[in-house]
Amino acid sequence: MSKVLRFLGAVAIAGATVPFLGVSPAMAADTSLTPTTGAYFYAEGIRKPDESPQAPPNVTNLAADRVEAGNLAVAGQAGREDKVSFLLFDVFDVLPGSTVTKALLTLPTVPNDANNMSYGQDPVKVRGCMSGDEGFGGDDGTAIQDAPARKCDVYSSKPAKISADGKSYELDITGLAQKWVDEANDGVALTASEGAATAPFQVVFGPAKTAKLALTYTPAATDVLPPVVSTPQVDVGSGTTDLGGGFTGGSIPAPPADAGFGAVSPPVVTDAAPAPAPAAAPVAAPVTAPANTAAVPVSLESLQPTTAFWLGGILLAAVLVLLSLIMGDPTVPAASTKPSRLSRALADRQRGTTSRPAFGRALPA
Repeated sequence: MSKVLRFLGAVAIAGATVPFLGVSPAMAADTSLTPTTGAYFYAEGIRKPDESPQAPPNVTNLAADRVEAGNLAVAGQAGREDKVSFLLFDVFDVLPGSTVTKALLTLPTVPNDANNMSYGQDPVKVRGCMSGDEGFGGDDGTAIQDAPARKCDVYSSKPAKISADGKSYELDITGLAQKWVDEANDGVALTASEGAATAPFQVVFGPAKTAKLALTYTPAATDVLPPVVSTPQVDVGSGTTDLGGGFTGGSIPAPPADAGFGAVSPPVVTDAAPAPAPAAAPVAAPVTAPANTAAVPVSLESLQPTTAFWLGGILLAAVLVLLSLIMGDPTVPAASTKPSRLSRALADRQRGTTSRPAFGRALPA
């Protein structure tokens, strides 16, 4: 039982010591985002008037494009884009410097009916690209000429995949979401994959509010405080020369008439040339106080543990366990308790049982 207690005590000590060897790792955060706005553009749609920021009504839906009002779509015809859609997600809660480890966009499809028609559809025909900064919001069937640019040369996701339940398309846009955090967020463009528009196809998705972005990220390991900048203080000087004794290089004013010094005699003027005046002491340059140096940004230590942290903790636990086992080993020999010859002789004499002379004396008759 004592061995078990010692072992548990060693484990407890090791566990309490490990936090001092490092810090806990930064925890990954998960969030699910809904688009703040969406847009759908059509090759045969009506152009938006330049003087109006609002999109014109979609008069082609249900007739030409077979996309119900409010839904999104991606389509290709004759080797070119026929329909493109856009989504914008708010990622303001993800601070710059964070690392996006996963960003999965889910786009629910709608079944074919009288108002929606998908044909030749296949997940590999749809991809996500970086959107241009022209902006969008609420467009429904507006002419494709008014759509933001599709910057697929800057970022293009892999083709979409079908979800496990077969009701949605899934796009991995991790790289694009990282750009939203580090650079600019202009949204994602949903368009035809490269070469997919050679054969006619169309896929209709639900409204923008049905799309979801599952985002996993690791918060920034280092939080940097803004530098503190103070205005330099400069002493421009008084403009006079310090001559010592509390006087400066200006003229000494004459005492007032009622100062109690009596009449002041005028100076005696002689014909001798006046002696040259002593050279004026050099005027000291204005003293400029050194500018206060901007404070160095304070960085908190990284929360990511190193390999040495874990190895040190394991080694410490092993050493403590070994010590506990050695200290509890019952096989360690104890000190001998056998009495010496002198002790035995003294004891025998005290009891009167000695059988031989002690210390060279003859036994009594």
